[in-house]
Amino acid sequence: MLNRTFLTLALMLLFGGALTAQSNLTLTYGSAAITNGGTVQIDLNEGTTHILAGFFIRNTGSGVLTMPTNSAVSLSGRQNCTATMENQPNDTLNPNGYTTFGVRARSTTPGTYQFDVSISSNDPDDNPFNFTVMGTVTPASAAGGVGSSVKSSGGGGGGGCVSVGGGSVSLIVLALLAELAFLARIGFFKRDQN
Repeated sequence: MLNRTFLTLALMLLFGGALTAQSNLTLTYGSAAITNGGTVQIDLNEGTTHILAGFFIRNTGSGVLTMPTNSAVSLSGRQNCTATMENQPNDTLNPNGYTTFGVRARSTTPGTYQFDVSISSNDPDDNPFNFTVMGTVTPASAAGGVGSSVKSSGGGGGGGCVSVGGGSVSLIVLALLAELAFLARIGFFKRDQN
């Protein structure tokens, strides 16, 4: 028994903190990995508010990753754009867990834009985790002239924006009408024959 205790203590002294569980924050936008100090390219359309919702924080460490509640992600260094938080990530991630956050970005001037993002956490190597979002602002005339809509981008490049305007409502109504027609055709609705 004494030998096993001595061996355990010796290993703990030899390896120090290496035996303790540590968190490890990794970040992707869509499927593209972002490194600490790196950049991500997301293009915008002039005069359109884009919701950049594809940022995934993962804990690839063996310990719990913690971040400040409601303030883990901060934005700064805005150039030729406005950028605000759409939503903050969860504040606690178990090993292999993930969470997301989103940013609203808008530019009213064609050219290039950028802003800086900083993520605070208990990651021993990457706290804070900093990166830059940058891209090209396409003129409204080249983007179809729409200047007041909101577009959502879930990751990858900035070119895959999807409108969340009135078109989606029309599709829902059409789907409901098709379902009602199908139910009527198979006799789901029965009339009382009194």
